[in-house]
Amino acid sequence: MLERLRPDRVNDRLSGIALRSAVWQVMNAMAGGIAVLITARSLGSEGNGKFSLLIALVSVSSILFNLSNTSIAHAIKCESSPAGAVAFASLLIGVFGFAFSYVFYCMVTGFFLSLKPTLFSYLFGLTAIPIILGDVYCNCLLATGRVGSFNVSNACRGISWLAGTLPLAVMNSPRSEDFLTAYAIASTVRCVAAARVFHRRTPFANAPISLYRMIICNGLKLHCSTIMNFLNYRLDLFILNSYGGLSQTGVYAFAAAVTERCGLPSQAIATTLLGNTAYRSHDKRVRQVLRGARYATALTLVLGVVCVILIHYSASMILGPSYCQTSIVIAMLLPGVTSLAISRCIAVDHLAVGDFNVSARAAGIGLITTIGADLLFIPKFGALGAALASSVAYAVAMMVHSIAFRRRYR
Repeated sequence: MLERLRPDRVNDRLSGIALRSAVWQVMNAMAGGIAVLITARSLGSEGNGKFSLLIALVSVSSILFNLSNTSIAHAIKCESSPAGAVAFASLLIGVFGFAFSYVFYCMVTGFFLSLKPTLFSYLFGLTAIPIILGDVYCNCLLATGRVGSFNVSNACRGISWLAGTLPLAVMNSPRSEDFLTAYAIASTVRCVAAARVFHRRTPFANAPISLYRMIICNGLKLHCSTIMNFLNYRLDLFILNSYGGLSQTGVYAFAAAVTERCGLPSQAIATTLLGNTAYRSHDKRVRQVLRGARYATALTLVLGVVCVILIHYSASMILGPSYCQTSIVIAMLLPGVTSLAISRCIAVDHLAVGDFNVSARAAGIGLITTIGADLLFIPKFGALGAALASSVAYAVAMMVHSIAFRRRYR
């Protein structure tokens, strides 16, 4: 008997599930955060800038044609579809799309200042494969209601990344290639962990072409917003590199990585909300979404303030004088990541009612705001301008989500 896509398999005890998910994401955030700290300290601001640009390029190239989010989109629209068929469609599209994304990566790598392409950088582009497959399998776990396995698989990447970077911290002069290799291995571990769990109980399944067509149509609407959300904070790195150089890029990349990890618990809460609200009455759904948004805001703010205080007193001592303004950059990014946490929770309601256009519209407006604010602030303020631009863009996107949410239930 084929397992069906049932997001509502998760039980109704939202607080307990959200808390457990948040704990796993905090573990992921701590492990990944320490790995980011070791990398930034070992490579310096310029080396970290190059490291961050290469990772950003791989991430951008992998999301351009990765339609793994079709699993979630279709789970909301059609509960009775075989999970194996949805996984197969997502996997097929992702693998075919990799050919296009890798060509994009190789073409773009040589266009950025101070980023000379090497044989290793082209080989590193191949890590888009485990990133794509990891996204596919993690989203399929989420779509079939396995929130715990989803969080564990993501935590595996953070822990394995930390395990790979710890030995490099004691080397005399580690290269950026060594840290990139550790990141590639961590992405592969996450992919293997998620695939093992998914295939243990869900075989691939044949399905009619019409089902795949429906999966693609629903997923494209959602995936467009995913692409624009990812581009939102990665474009900052490329524009900052053009105006401020690798040193400013390294400082901003470290600050953004730390701040991003403050938002991981909110992602866990939004993940839990998706499984709990898909088939609920609108009154109960609204209550859960608002409660989740409050939890997400509180957790993000607390973690963010703690990070600002710790980095303020330790950045220069641990990372060196080139990172002295990192705490200010994190403080300026904190309103943006808090807005993103609220947006994630509200977006769950849009998915639950099958309205994918709101997320795409919010992401598109946010992306346009990012580009405009980057070009306005980065030439004058450098990394601080990039942080300000990101916060403004995410606040605008949150307003779009909130207005649509209020109009639906007023």
